[in-house]
Amino acid sequence: MKTYGKLTAILAALFLIPLLSWAHDMKTGQIYGACDTKNPTSPIKSAGVQIISASEEEWNGQLILFDRNGKAVYKTSQEEDWSKLSGGVAGRSWPSAICDIDKDGFFEIIITEAKSDVSPQEFRVLKWKDGKLLFYKKGYLTETKQNFFEWTNEPYDEKAWVTEINEDGQGGVTGAIMKLAEGGASVQNYNAHLTKSGSGFKAKKI
Repeated sequence: MKTYGKLTAILAALFLIPLLSWAHDMKTGQIYGACDTKNPTSPIKSAGVQIISASEEEWNGQLILFDRNGKAVYKTSQEEDWSKLSGGVAGRSWPSAICDIDKDGFFEIIITEAKSDVSPQEFRVLKWKDGKLLFYKKGYLTETKQNFFEWTNEPYDEKAWVTEINEDGQGGVTGAIMKLAEGGASVQNYNAHLTKSGSGFKAKKI
């Protein structure tokens, strides 16, 4: 038991020391976790998290958006409802893609919520519309029928889901998909083009 306890302590230290060091190295005003779009029609070129404060234990930041000229056009503020708008993006989540996922002519900022297990991936989607960043939706893209994925709120007993949302550089959207075999004994990962169709997205393996 003593040996097991020492091993646990060592593994914990190996995990925590780099994490604390990383937080300590973060500098106020710097931008981390930035993502860009290759689509020239998007008014937002990049999104990232600008550090407000950082210590050895924790850090805090704000979501920041840049236009095609590199000018900051939007920042979340500490007065805003972070749980609704940015999802507490500082410390837990990062912007991961900028794309028109629902093909309505307005671009969305996709925030991939942090997680640490094999379970459906939660996304937070913010819409940039008329110079404003609006909360669009929060949920999981899970397979509801073969090769068709829809937004769901409670992804229990799901067999396949989208783990990443990306743009393809040509105005389209791709997704990294994880699919469990019967009984969950094995996992299949693949990329697919996601095409908006009705209430969801058709997935075509790349």
